[in-house]
Amino acid sequence: MGRHAGFWQVTGDALDHALPCTGVDPALRGPLMQAYLALDAYPEVPDTLRRLREGELRIALLSNGEPRMLATAAQSPGIEGMFDVIPSVEEVGIFKLSAALIRAATSTRHRSLPP
Repeated sequence: MGRHAGFWQVTGDALDHALPCTGVDPALRGPLMQAYLALDAYPEVPDTLRRLREGELRIALLSNGEPRMLATAAQSPGIEGMFDVIPSVEEVGIFKLSAALIRAATSTRHRSLPP
C-alpha cells in the first residue's frame, strides 16, 4: 500500500493469482490482457459525449489505465476526437481518485491527445 505499480502490472499480477485459483487455463492470460486494449464504450457514451460537446464543455478521459490503453480507448468508434485531455495516473503515480490526479487532469498543460 502506498506504492504505485502501473495498471498493466497490477492486472497481470491479479491474473497470475486468479487463473490458477479458478482453474482457468493460464494460456488465456495474454488474450485477457490484450482485451484491455480493445474495450468498447458503453452504448450511451457516444451520445452523451456529443451532448456534452454541444454544451461547449471540456471533456476528459480519466481512468486508472496506462497512456497506451487510454489512447487506444479514446479512438474507439463513436468517441474518437471527443476528448480535450487524457491524463494518465502514471503522471502522478497514484490511482484515481486522488487530489493529485484531479489537479493533473485539470492543468492547462493537457490540451490534446497523447501522441
